[in-house]
Amino acid sequence: MESLSLESIYYIGQTIAGIAVIGSLFYLARQIRFAHQSASDFTRQGRVSAIQNWMLVVAGSDELTRCWGKATDLGVNILASAQPLADALGLTPEEAAKTEWLCMYWWWTHWAQFSSTKTSKDVLELRIVIERLYSVQPMAAAWQFGQYRNLLDPSFVRFVNQALSGTGS
Repeated sequence: MESLSLESIYYIGQTIAGIAVIGSLFYLARQIRFAHQSASDFTRQGRVSAIQNWMLVVAGSDELTRCWGKATDLGVNILASAQPLADALGLTPEEAAKTEWLCMYWWWTHWAQFSSTKTSKDVLELRIVIERLYSVQPMAAAWQFGQYRNLLDPSFVRFVNQALSGTGS
């Protein structure tokens, strides 16, 4: 049997080292991608938490509800715009606006889940939650007549509408 020369062992070692460096770079790239996704998910959840906190504060105060309703610069009077939801649920416009804000709490939670890194099992579970929760009152009426659904990502709105219609995601 022929023995390997020192030079052959050196080249074999260099080849193995090169392969290890390439493998390490692929691993590092993958870790960076997951870290970026995690940071994006964390930031998205932070935005959702801030929105939800604001909605709960306003919905919990008659005075803030009236002030926000009068002062909004969305181009509409939110209390007048809440009339279709109020009619559907037998509420005053102020009660309807508060009800929609409470429903939006869930919309934003589900949007964050929809927009985050997820598996097919996560999507199925979210679809089932939406099918069940959004098909009962007051969620069903708020989704149908509410004025704030257009603030959500259009792909999420399509996902919810497909879940509610039973056409898949």
